[in-house]
Amino acid sequence: MKPPRPPLLFVCSFAPALAAVWLWPAGDVSAPRGKTTASAGRSSSANGAAVPVEDAARKTNAEGATDSTGSASAAPAGPAPTMDEVFAATGLDRMLLMARFIQTASSGELAEIIDREEREKSHEPTFADQAWLRWVEIDPKAALRHKPSGAVWWAWTKVDPESAWKAAVERGDATALGGVIHSLAQSDPGRARRLLKEHPEVAASEVEHGIMQGLMKTDPAAAAAFALEKGEPRWIPPSKHG
Repeated sequence: MKPPRPPLLFVCSFAPALAAVWLWPAGDVSAPRGKTTASAGRSSSANGAAVPVEDAARKTNAEGATDSTGSASAAPAGPAPTMDEVFAATGLDRMLLMARFIQTASSGELAEIIDREEREKSHEPTFADQAWLRWVEIDPKAALRHKPSGAVWWAWTKVDPESAWKAAVERGDATALGGVIHSLAQSDPGRARRLLKEHPEVAASEVEHGIMQGLMKTDPAAAAAFALEKGEPRWIPPSKHG
């Protein structure tokens, strides 16, 4: 019997389809459901800061839907889906509809869809993450007021790491610092480990899996050694070669 596919790999399997949807223009966030608006593009973060490497794919389109700067050149046909249509779908269809929905969603709509997901507990991979990533892009402070959780800090760091870190240091609580360090760890494990040493108030267990994910991208052997050192061999993906 083959071992179950790790959740991370399952999410990654949807990445190409999701990346294509992310390329569609954001439009007017105040636009009502069922209407589309054209947009000359959107900032890569709430304050215009550059996005991290892992989000660069959002600005790439082999079919020319974006120009060399990442600005949208054409809007997709058809209205954005309603929230009910998003929740009526399942699997990849739901994720694709969600990605379309959030492009024109207001802060209020993003709050509503996040709360509804928590109530219905569908737990689709990356479902809530999509909403948080979009919300911190347009208004990170509103997202934090709604739910000052590690998930929001994780998302803000993906969109604008330096602003997120500055805000987390100013707040000074372990949830904020841990959320940022965990997010950084997935792309820069070395920096995350340094920050973890500088902030002992953050529980190492909260960010170690992120460090593991970051090491897997740069040094799989070091990642395996790290997992074994932490007594977590289940973090090591099964070998494709048996």
